[in-house]
Amino acid sequence: KAVVDFVKLKMPAVETDMVGPFRKVDFLSGTSAVELIEPPKDVAQRFLNGDGPAPPRFARVTLVRGSADPPDVMEYKVGPILGCGTAGCDTASLETATIEPMLAPGAVPFQKRPYELSDSAVNDLALGALSELRALLVAATGPVWDIIPDCDECHAPGMGHIQALPFNDFTSSSTDRISIVRFFWYQSRDQLQAMWLHPMPIHFRFSQPSADASAFRLFDFVFCSQGPFASAAAV
Repeated sequence: KAVVDFVKLKMPAVETDMVGPFRKVDFLSGTSAVELIEPPKDVAQRFLNGDGPAPPRFARVTLVRGSADPPDVMEYKVGPILGCGTAGCDTASLETATIEPMLAPGAVPFQKRPYELSDSAVNDLALGALSELRALLVAATGPVWDIIPDCDECHAPGMGHIQALPFNDFTSSSTDRISIVRFFWYQSRDQLQAMWLHPMPIHFRFSQPSADASAFRLFDFVFCSQGPFASAAAV
């Protein structure tokens, strides 16, 4: 937390900005936005053997630079981090810390930014596609599709819930970020982890070639192991 607060103040940056339309701001992204940089092995060995001082602690911070033209992803070395010993805490001091780039600007394109659970870019297109396929989905799986908007026949009380999750796809490139969007069923909120046992028979790919939402598209629909189809209409 101390590193996050330091970077937010000095860069400046925000903690995340992938909810809603893209904005030209810099933000920490991904589940590994802040990671400890391992010290050199020989320095660590000397410390563990009692032959040298404790190595200084530094963090690797991943920042998506929405303000850059074009947007990109940067990594920075932040530190030294003082205090707290080996345990994480909120009172660590960065009073002498610096922020040094570990990558050249533009080395990692915006399309290769870390995946983030709060990224809502796919929602509108995905829900539109599910709505188009609602008759097929309900016929195949029953009325479990509570995420389809304005559809009374898509969900019945007690029939559980659907969770949509996009995953980074191996077809991604430096110019087109591709996610594969999958859906999972679970009975109740306190059994959310059980969803991994219940994948639903529909998935598709989501293309984000730029930060411009008008360029987003869905493709490669697979339904009940049939496909891929170019669109929901083709299914």
